[in-house]
Amino acid sequence: MSLLRTVSTARLLALLAGLLAVVAGGTAIAVAASGGGTPPPPRPLASAVHDALTGAFTALGVEALLKPTVDPAAAEAPGGPAGICFQRAELFDVIHGRTGAKIAGGAQKRNKRGLLFQGSVWKPAAGAVDWDRFAEAFVARLAATLGAEASPVPWPELEEGELEGLTERYASAEWMELR
Repeated sequence: MSLLRTVSTARLLALLAGLLAVVAGGTAIAVAASGGGTPPPPRPLASAVHDALTGAFTALGVEALLKPTVDPAAAEAPGGPAGICFQRAELFDVIHGRTGAKIAGGAQKRNKRGLLFQGSVWKPAAGAVDWDRFAEAFVARLAATLGAEASPVPWPELEEGELEGLTERYASAEWMELR
């Protein structure tokens, strides 16, 4: 959490924009998935997302794989303590096959009202990638994995001042320390 407290507003805005893009893409797939057809066999959402990410990176020549083991949880472990995104890869995160650097990871929260899946990609760890081609490959692979047809969803339109309000809320010390 201390990393989020020190991140610049520009980076926080970029992170929020990325989160909104993931939510919009996930909404499109979720809506398309409810359209009928033969449902795929049940599997954890994180597994489906990480498999689709790995496949998309591999298709573009990036040596990506899922982290197959759990490392001992020690603050002095290489890559930093567990739980700090992109400082250390966790089990089934997407890592670079040659360097071991974490490329992507995600987390989810379920309750009786729904499911939130949040994911992040660290572009520098992947190397030179055509990100437009990556987006197409990822969406196609995820839709196929979920037995859905992907369809574009427009970027959400925010009310005037809404982005600033969200940035202020999620950059506050109260939010950062909330658990």
